[in-house]
Amino acid sequence: MTRLRPAALLFAVVLLGAAGLGLTACRARASDPEAAALAGELRQLYGPATAPWERWRRRQTVRLPDGREVAREQAFRDDRHFPGACRLLLASRFGDEASLGAWLLGTVPASRAAEVEPVLVEALASADSRAAFEAALSLERVGGRTAVLALRGAAISGATPELRTAAQVAIEEIDRRRPGPADEVRSDSPRGNAAGPPNAPGLAPSFRRGVSWWFSEAGTDAGASSFRRLRALGVTWVSIHTWDPLQRGLHDPAFAEARHPFVLGNLDAIVKNAHAAGLAVMLKPHLEMRGSEPTPEERRVLRGSDESARRKLIGELESRGGGETGDHNRIEMETDADWRQWFRSYESFLLPYAQAARTTGADAFCVGRELDTSVIRREPDWRRIIARVREVFPGPLAYS
Repeated sequence: MTRLRPAALLFAVVLLGAAGLGLTACRARASDPEAAALAGELRQLYGPATAPWERWRRRQTVRLPDGREVAREQAFRDDRHFPGACRLLLASRFGDEASLGAWLLGTVPASRAAEVEPVLVEALASADSRAAFEAALSLERVGGRTAVLALRGAAISGATPELRTAAQVAIEEIDRRRPGPADEVRSDSPRGNAAGPPNAPGLAPSFRRGVSWWFSEAGTDAGASSFRRLRALGVTWVSIHTWDPLQRGLHDPAFAEARHPFVLGNLDAIVKNAHAAGLAVMLKPHLEMRGSEPTPEERRVLRGSDESARRKLIGELESRGGGETGDHNRIEMETDADWRQWFRSYESFLLPYAQAARTTGADAFCVGRELDTSVIRREPDWRRIIARVREVFPGPLAYS
């Protein structure tokens, strides 16, 4: 017989009770035609995506049935059937609809937080580990003190390490946002300190708990809230990378004319905010194939509400350039003279970033990434590039 610890038993009782109530509620709501219709609208609005990163992150406006045009991430949040529709998604076993339902509940305005919190607490016990994880993340955003007990149980006895870590982070965020009695959230939390998730194995001192950080996370506060959350999860380094589609073709030594870099405009504030959160920073310039860059008109279509036109354009962008998009690892010049010109182009691209890394106080700099063929064929040229970077940036260097 397996013996449960008191905390684990408490978690099981709390969540089994909630789940039992929820099953009854879901059966009642399954016959609600308006909630079912809204669930269908949400399925259509948020998927299926043409690429994994697009479903929940893309930004666009949506025209509602009443004629209003709102941001996609705000659509239907004021509909009284929204929680019921999300419950139906949570009960689905199709694709990632359960995790979509959990995520959607975490996007409601503050005025509806108390309404959706019991549904999210219920979802912590979902058999779908992804849905349980998303429920914990949503409770971090909208949960109140009444969710802490269930989150504490999930932090100790959750089914996956990801759920346990996310639940502990949610507890800490709720405690920061809505302080309560001192005994309500224990100071001796299972996660211990920010070095890693509960029961994480010991790591070599040289290991860096790092993540690759995309510039869209900067938001309106130059990444401050994103960095605080990452630090709470145990991250110690962030690799801030750019996106520069300058390579015209696999065998073209001359780069395209540079547009404004995506990160440099507010890099100083981003690095300062990362440091303020206790994170070290590596700047990592990304050389990309030119074919992946949309024109201004194509950007208008991508940001518009015509989903069929958008999908068609994404397909065209992915096939543009004879399938070379993303194949920077196969960049290879055809003559020695072309190789020398390519490295001159690369040096002109790289050194301003190295200077920016020094000026802003970045802790490390990445000299290149996924340029496999050039590294294998032209080691002396790479050593010369590295020497030039060392003249500009005094900190540690890396290659990805």
